[in-house]
Amino acid sequence: MDKVDLYPAQADIAYDALKSRAEARRYVAAWLLLLLGLLGTGIAVYVAKTDVEREAYEHFEADSEEIRLRIEARLEAHKQVLLGGAAMFDASDDVSREEWRIYTRRVLIDEHFNGIQGLGFAQVIAPSQLRHHVAEVRRQGFPAYRVFPQGQRDSYTSILYLEPFRGRNLRAFGYDMYSEPVRRAAMMQARDDNLPALSGKVTLQQEIGQDVQAGTLMYVPVYRKGQPVETVAQRRSALYGWVYSPFRMDDLLNGVMQGRDGHETSHIHLQVHDTNVGGDTLLYDNLQHMLMTEPLFTLQRGIDFNGRHWLLQFEHHKGSVSGLDYGKAWGYLWGGLLVSLLLFLLAYGFLNTRRHAARIAADLTRTLRLKDLSLDATATAVIITDRDARIEWVNHAFVNLSGYEVEECIGHMPQELLRSGSHDKAFYEHMWQTILGGRVWHGELINRRKDGSRFNEEMTITPVVDETGGISHFIAVKQDISQRKQDEAKLRELNLDFVSFLEHTTDFVYFKDKDSRFRFCSQTLAKITGHASWRDMIGKHDREVFPPDTARVYVEEETPVFREGKALLNRTDPYYDEQGKQGWVLTNKWPLFDTDGKTVIGIFGISRDVTPMVEAQNALRESESRFRTLADSVPVMIWIAGADKRCSYFNQVWLAFTGRQLEQELGDGWVEDVHEEDRQRCLDTYTAAFEVRQPFTMEYRLRRHDGEYRWIIDHGVPNHDAAGGFIGYIGSCLDISDRHEMEALIRQMAFYDVLTRLPNRRLLNDRLQQALAVSARSGRYGALMFLDLDNFKPLNDLHGHDMGDLLLTEVARRISACVRRTDTVARLGGDEFVVVLSELEGDRSSAMQQARQVAEKIRTELAEPYRLQMQSASGKNKVVEHFCTSSIGMLLFRDQATGADELLKQADTAMYRAKEAGRNQVYAEE
Repeated sequence: MDKVDLYPAQADIAYDALKSRAEARRYVAAWLLLLLGLLGTGIAVYVAKTDVEREAYEHFEADSEEIRLRIEARLEAHKQVLLGGAAMFDASDDVSREEWRIYTRRVLIDEHFNGIQGLGFAQVIAPSQLRHHVAEVRRQGFPAYRVFPQGQRDSYTSILYLEPFRGRNLRAFGYDMYSEPVRRAAMMQARDDNLPALSGKVTLQQEIGQDVQAGTLMYVPVYRKGQPVETVAQRRSALYGWVYSPFRMDDLLNGVMQGRDGHETSHIHLQVHDTNVGGDTLLYDNLQHMLMTEPLFTLQRGIDFNGRHWLLQFEHHKGSVSGLDYGKAWGYLWGGLLVSLLLFLLAYGFLNTRRHAARIAADLTRTLRLKDLSLDATATAVIITDRDARIEWVNHAFVNLSGYEVEECIGHMPQELLRSGSHDKAFYEHMWQTILGGRVWHGELINRRKDGSRFNEEMTITPVVDETGGISHFIAVKQDISQRKQDEAKLRELNLDFVSFLEHTTDFVYFKDKDSRFRFCSQTLAKITGHASWRDMIGKHDREVFPPDTARVYVEEETPVFREGKALLNRTDPYYDEQGKQGWVLTNKWPLFDTDGKTVIGIFGISRDVTPMVEAQNALRESESRFRTLADSVPVMIWIAGADKRCSYFNQVWLAFTGRQLEQELGDGWVEDVHEEDRQRCLDTYTAAFEVRQPFTMEYRLRRHDGEYRWIIDHGVPNHDAAGGFIGYIGSCLDISDRHEMEALIRQMAFYDVLTRLPNRRLLNDRLQQALAVSARSGRYGALMFLDLDNFKPLNDLHGHDMGDLLLTEVARRISACVRRTDTVARLGGDEFVVVLSELEGDRSSAMQQARQVAEKIRTELAEPYRLQMQSASGKNKVVEHFCTSSIGMLLFRDQATGADELLKQADTAMYRAKEAGRNQVYAEE
């Protein structure tokens, strides 16, 4: 473009005069100003460059941490899938191949779990069962199945299920993973710890020679159902197999590197090492085939999976995508150079006299010409106009800013090209009057580009004077501040939101500086401290706004936060509201760190009013205390259970009865005290009541502190909260053992002879009726015997009834020893006994023969001498030897045609015939 010569003829004279030393000293200040400007520019560029690199490192660190977390999350997700598979075996007696296929399809292993080569199950096989196992699998439709590698081993395993059952996975069918040391170590760890375990680096059986990747496997043990697994020995004994997944590491982790919501990660070089082993530890390298440059940043992180340690090494490499943007630093550099230069020139000019104005203008023009290329490279737009504001020169940055080419700008006024109509006439008149008055104008305005789009700019217009003191040119420096204005608008919006938050939140929110003085706080906090506005709190200390006791609490709890940099969490503190009423707040305070991440420069705190909750808790504790006092005072055993059926409280009466500690009874511990014969019935009743939420009553035996089981009656009723919601049961228990014993005694007296404990006439009639019914139903014969002692009365007459009772007791014992447990022996009274034999074998003749044998056995036993011993009133033992035989009448029956009473009469008649025949006889009624 055309250049304008600003030098008049007189400039040469002035130029020669500047060579003198006196004149030179006057320009030292200008050079010092230039030096300071350049020094400030250097510092600004260095700070900007440091900020760019720090921000890049923080992004790199955040990206690396996110990758690590995603790897942990993926391993955790795989673990849950394997635990679900193991749960199938725990819940089923047998898991078929088809059920395993349905499970893997249900969890969508192909769709949601990239990197899992499959989901499988490997079974433990004893050497003695190996041949049978192979034959069984072959019968299932796999004629080529075998367990490999072959060879004699103490134990075998085989991969039976592996889904998807196709492609590479078919190569692993039947593979004995336990035969390989690395896999075996992980399998043993999972078995002994009953936890998921990762193997070291292996080459998977699925590799086919192409694209071979490092592999690893995750195992979860499966134990035989119902076997105890509390100890290592029990787990080894109960082991049934393993649910496992093989991972190809590249497939597993490439998805992690590429699936981060579209974020670019090509600049991150990740290597994963297994630190548990020596030698070749590299599991994964996402850029292993690329030529690496020197990394900009490096970072190491670790992952621990149940004892398996992975080291993640991250490197940040520059590239076209991830190279750092030093545009801000370059902008500071060129802007600083330009401003330093302009300040130097302005200082240089102001140090000259008025008569040297033309010389200064000429020097400025010549300097601008010399710096033309430099100004063209700066990111700040520069315009030079004549006195009438017509453009004479623009740099390349202005072209980029406005969209106009240089040729389109020369000769035009800036307002003709850029005016947007956003400012009125007065705005431009003020600008024009300022620069025409020789003053610098600086401000912000909205202009328009060539394409019609608007932008915000910051502009400085500096007038240039000639040798006469008149204005010859204007220099305008422009900078696009659209992004800054947007950021400022967002910041103002955030500030408004923040102020609105402070003024309307019901919580006590506050920031304090390193001296524990408020920087700002919520209006609620200001209100309770007697301040009209939260702004009045700024700069004040706790001791200036709170009562002394309260302030001391706050200062003491904040001291370790400042000193140690540790957060204070969930602390309940007192406070006083504006009326002086005490309340309670739940307080959390976090340290604010300086850029070094170590120095605490302040505290951020949130305190929430929890007065109603604290008062409710105090009331609840008081209510619970009263309840416990009452419950421990009544002579009743009381228990409380939650909605989960687990007991949470037993009163002292219960604990005194069982002799156990409260911790032993809580949950399901109380069941241990219940008699094993009553336990299941008790639990069934208890569980069923929870299902329908209805009152229940049950009786069971509970072990007392002395080891004796006592009968108790347990009555439970549903328990509800204030809103009517079901929260469990509350129950009371009473010892009813005495009642049970009385009932048993009553039953004994009603149906059994008191002396001999044999069934009496009432129970005999019932037993005989039953025998008749069974005989009629089965068609088999039964027998009825009526016995009477032959020599009983002399014993009573000589030695008294007590001795006679001893004889009757011994007779009952001998008769009972001669019959089956299914038969009945009863005492009718005095010395008369009845025996009922049921279910005799064969026809009538055989049945009669069996009955005679039993009758003869009884007669023989009763004829043996009796040695009776008892203690006399004087305390001496009295021994009597007595001989007593019996007469037995017997008959057969097979139906109910003849009633029980009639049969007894017939047997009685037969007994008298035995006596008439000479006693000590058995008479059978044919």
